Amino acid sequence: MSIRHTILGLLDWAPMHGYALRELARSYQFAYPMPTNNIYPTLKQLVDEGLIVDRGTEVIEGRARRKYEIAPAGREELKRWLTEAAPANIVVRDPNTLKIALLRDSAIADARGWLLVHRDSLLEDAADAEAFLAEHGADLPRYTRLVAEYGIHVGRDRAEFIERLIAEIEKDLQPNPG
Repeated sequence: MSIRHTILGLLDWAPMHGYALRELARSYQFAYPMPTNNIYPTLKQLVDEGLIVDRGTEVIEGRARRKYEIAPAGREELKRWLTEAAPANIVVRDPNTLKIALLRDSAIADARGWLLVHRDSLLEDAADAEAFLAEHGADLPRYTRLVAEYGIHVGRDRAEFIERLIAEIEKDLQPNPG
């Protein structure tokens, strides 16, 4: 997934300014982490390519902001991208998962602390997403809401996995009778 297509998809909902696009793109981090610092250069590029239109500057809360709108060519590019299958990939690029896979010997006891923090962070993120959905879910497109619900389930499942892992670590730390 690219920031280009994320911008096109968000602008397909409604015209908006760069800051709003950046904030909305951040809300999709659960589905696909992406750098949002590329928003403004990407907006310029999309305008240059005729995929979006710069509607000029408007003042919002005392700040001048450029407003953008998707162009017909942008809708066509978005449709092409949305209807083209992405390569199947079950790989989760999570540095913590790699750490867990490589846990050995003396590091096992020390890993428990960061695993508890990681579990709590996953649960907090899921709770934040649930609160966001409770407040804004009715305003979200149906499929966006479903993907957000999926993200909540994945976060809770990951936290449950961490719980199981911590239980295994605690078993390993028990003195061996005999």
